[in-house]
Amino acid sequence: MGVVSEPQTSDPVATNRQGIGLLNEGRFAEALAVFEAGLLVHPGNKIMARRAVEARTAVDREAAPRGSAPTGSAVWTDFEPAELVERALAGPGRDASIRFCAAALLASEAIDKDWTIVTPIKHGRRFRIIGGVISGVAPYQDKLTVAVPVAVRGLIDDVVSLGGFVRAPATIVPCVEVAVPRAKLDALAGPLLAAHEQHLRLSLAAGPPTHLRSHHQGLRRYVVEQAS
Repeated sequence: MGVVSEPQTSDPVATNRQGIGLLNEGRFAEALAVFEAGLLVHPGNKIMARRAVEARTAVDREAAPRGSAPTGSAVWTDFEPAELVERALAGPGRDASIRFCAAALLASEAIDKDWTIVTPIKHGRRFRIIGGVISGVAPYQDKLTVAVPVAVRGLIDDVVSLGGFVRAPATIVPCVEVAVPRAKLDALAGPLLAAHEQHLRLSLAAGPPTHLRSHHQGLRRYVVEQAS
């Protein structure tokens, strides 16, 4: 193990360099200490915040009992991707929803492919697409929930006027999930996708998904293929 050094907090570039060096050496607790000390001085540094989440995840993983399932691991596999997606999106608006899901997924991957995932949800037998720290798009009953910035007030009002609703805002990034009736999704698909891309930049800058290890490549492939 290398010599423990004091966090270099006066210069954010030096702080990030020091912390990343410790991450690369597998010294996760020391890296976390460096990033957390740096964030006290530079709270708006997105790279530092992102790396702090990465270090904290690694520390938690090391602390887990040997043989236990890792946080976010894909523990539910008793499904076929086609059956899960089609069941979740059955009914009016299916085609518009699958196109929107694929577009949101590809938009997130264009920003950060490593931190974009598609995961199954056992309760209700559905799925969700996540880019960064906040869930992005998911079927819910006869609606599609889409994360957008709280600033797009007019668009949020339009969703409600179509019979949708809004969930409580997130605490990590200034975004909310709007639930859009899938049968009426086409009416707002363009503005919703543009707003969702704004959300993705905020969410991905804040850190990786909690369920990073739950990514299901079969679900991703089916969604993209069906949209095309």
